[in-house]
Amino acid sequence: SETLVAAILASSPKLRELDVSSCSQVSDIAMQALSNCIGLVRLSVAGTAVNMEGVMEVALKCDGLCALDISSCPGICSDSAVSALLSVRSSHLKELSISGWAITDDTMLLMSEKCTGLEILEIEVVSITDNGLRLLSEGLSKLQRLYVSACHMLTTAGCSHALVMPSPPHVVPFPALEVAMFSICERINASRVMMDVKMKRPSLRVAFDGDKIL
Repeated sequence: SETLVAAILASSPKLRELDVSSCSQVSDIAMQALSNCIGLVRLSVAGTAVNMEGVMEVALKCDGLCALDISSCPGICSDSAVSALLSVRSSHLKELSISGWAITDDTMLLMSEKCTGLEILEIEVVSITDNGLRLLSEGLSKLQRLYVSACHMLTTAGCSHALVMPSPPHVVPFPALEVAMFSICERINASRVMMDVKMKRPSLRVAFDGDKIL
């Protein structure tokens, strides 16, 4: 039960990592207890009942928090919610997973400006366009791994542009990127993107819809 989880967390002040993903009963009560774990560096609340208030409490008190998964959380699935979180945690984050149809290019712009230290990013079922992906490619210069799923407005041209086309001129998109994986993005022609990457950025490993990365 959440009461038990909260009790365990309250008695574990030296906790550094916590994964309660898919624990549907976990909510902000547990996050209040977790905020006492000031050495926390990694947190996954994916698929829980945690709201933005709970995550904010942890983000404000756990200065070392650098890896966060808030995907599939109904209470944290909008531009305003993610913006509030990034206002206190953006410069520290190295890994981030988000999802929600109410998340748009506005969040991508904010991330490109504020989350410049990100190394791993996972975005799922978000309402971003090619422009949002381009913004990320221009701003996230340290990103090494990118996972994109069920982003139905992304196109072949937008994907290729974000991975291999300098924009503005002479600025390499995602310069540190090593791996990019896309799934359930039906407007992206995988073969065409793979061809573009092979010709213009052969060191980049790209996969689509569960294909193995070579």
